Amino acid sequence: MKIAPRKNPTPVIKWFLCDRCCISSPGINEYNIIIVAKGLLIVLVVFIALVALDWTLSVVGGMLPPLPSSFAFGPSAYPSGLGLAIGDFSLFDKNGVGRSYITQGYGITPYSAIYPHDWHDGIDIAAVYGAPIYTPTAGTVIATGDQDRYCYHRGFGKYVAIEDPVHGLVLWFAHLGTIAVSAGQSVASGSLVGSVGATGLETGTHLHFSIFEASGFTMEARDGCGPEPTGQDVNPLAYLGSIYD
Repeated sequence: MKIAPRKNPTPVIKWFLCDRCCISSPGINEYNIIIVAKGLLIVLVVFIALVALDWTLSVVGGMLPPLPSSFAFGPSAYPSGLGLAIGDFSLFDKNGVGRSYITQGYGITPYSAIYPHDWHDGIDIAAVYGAPIYTPTAGTVIATGDQDRYCYHRGFGKYVAIEDPVHGLVLWFAHLGTIAVSAGQSVASGSLVGSVGATGLETGTHLHFSIFEASGFTMEARDGCGPEPTGQDVNPLAYLGSIYD
């Protein structure tokens, strides 16, 4: 029986599998260079894969149907959990007109394990970097800040908190690029809050939007990330539904 000769690996695979075979007399410096080069190659491949995944998710999100009324708004929306959905509202328009692509829902999600108590306390809305952000209701700015000053790319990044006294709630905008308001300032519905950025912990440009009950809401320093919103969060979709219906 004729046995086919064993195929030798390609030069790239051979180089990747062998630390010393690509140089005749490897010294400690050459060996370290090879290890570093392989590490950089792995990082590059992972980065390209993540970029491709992010692009695929954005394309798929654009093909999804709008949220069913039973899911999008009202008591039945708690918790939403789902991502890659579309809502008929926009925080990037003064009048709230437009469509929002929700890339991560509220509550338990496929990615909520990275958050405290395995819980995502708001929704993530895909947006173009630099897009203006407007408040859906009037209120008073009670906090602004930048968690990147304490824990770079680990928290909310730049944020704004606005108290809505009519509904007894606090609106939380995070991952901002710029902040257009200051603490103590009164804002009208449709006022500019800031712009979409890439601050804090995020894998793609988006706005993180949360709603907290005003009663008991505080800003407390914890986890090494400076002041952090603390209180009872509620489903933002139910709130936005009551505002824009």
